[in-house]
Amino acid sequence: MPDNTIPGMIEHFIGLLRPKNDVLWPLAEKVVQQVANTDCRFPTTQMAKARIHTWLAWQKEPGMPMGQAITARYLDADAPHALRLISWIRDLFDLEPA
Repeated sequence: MPDNTIPGMIEHFIGLLRPKNDVLWPLAEKVVQQVANTDCRFPTTQMAKARIHTWLAWQKEPGMPMGQAITARYLDADAPHALRLISWIRDLFDLEPA
């Protein structure tokens, strides 16, 4: 995980950058769980990846890569977890704030 405190993979982190009251997120969670319960063709360890990519498939430009989804503002680069990561990177590389 990019912040080295929360367990998981990058998709877990990216899920934390979605808009908090997004009505499609619970639907993506439900649909992915239904697929997993019915005919799961992916490892259950990849559930976070399935959720975020399902959610991204339902945006104005479906299937946008995660990095571009941040640029397009589907994901919030100012979310607390993102700001902590940016702060850590600045500290690590001794960078000045933008």
